[in-house]
Amino acid sequence: MTSRLVVRLFVVASGVASVAPAQTRPASIGMARPTGAQRGTTVTLTVDGNNLADASAVLFDHEGLSGRILKNEDLGPDVVERDPESTAPPIEDRARDSRLTVEVTVSRDVPLGRQSFRLLTPLGATNMVNFIVGAVREAAEAEPDDDLAAAQAVALPLTVNGTVEKANDVDRYRFDARAGQQLVFDV
Repeated sequence: MTSRLVVRLFVVASGVASVAPAQTRPASIGMARPTGAQRGTTVTLTVDGNNLADASAVLFDHEGLSGRILKNEDLGPDVVERDPESTAPPIEDRARDSRLTVEVTVSRDVPLGRQSFRLLTPLGATNMVNFIVGAVREAAEAEPDDDLAAAQAVALPLTVNGTVEKANDVDRYRFDARAGQQLVFDV
């Protein structure tokens, strides 16, 4: 009886010490840009994430927003770097980087402000991502615009959709203003 118990404990212990089996990370959106659009317009989003292959639908939280997937690119395996000091068993993760091109139509009756969307995939629905609906026209940030000589010229009122791409990223803009004019910037 005692020898059987020792053999069973050895089998259980040796199974725990081995490499964890392959697993698939849930589908998730990492970034979507631009981050919003003006009411009554149609924009093209670039959506980056993991395991978005075969995404079949864009699900918005307001019926006045609709989207259709134009292109789905598989960017290859998402290789997560293992911490060299980690004592956890290595996990073989089956995740693929993806980039989708999505056409989004914003009807004129969508409330201003924060809305949300997710993607429907064979692995389930992704995380929710914010999508900001605005009242004024929108433009994309034009890089490089880090120094004063390269400041992007804009005409107000305007919403600029940009991305902080690295630490200490600086974005500069140039616009016309008159003495005594009051301007409001919401960042």
